[in-house]
Amino acid sequence: TTAEAIAGTDALRAMTPARAKEAIDARSFAGDIGNGSATTIPVDHNLGSFDVIVQLVDNTNSSTVFADVIRVSANQLEVSFGNPPATNEVRVLVYKIA
Repeated sequence: TTAEAIAGTDALRAMTPARAKEAIDARSFAGDIGNGSATTIPVDHNLGSFDVIVQLVDNTNSSTVFADVIRVSANQLEVSFGNPPATNEVRVLVYKIA
């Protein structure tokens, strides 16, 4: 099951590609942010943990974007930029590690 895949509790059964994808999707979030005016943007990832790795990527050239990230709750981040990113300019990648 997906729960077994996430927990790593069964070493005897094989997983289908669909179950593997479900397990990965349950631990990750990706979305685009930016509206041209906001310098602080909330991001709802709904992964249920403060233990997440966050990466920001510029959608125009795939470079890493540096910004302040605050884990507001187990399900939400707040990303703050010095200058407001353009509409959907930044891709937010979040991965739950614990």
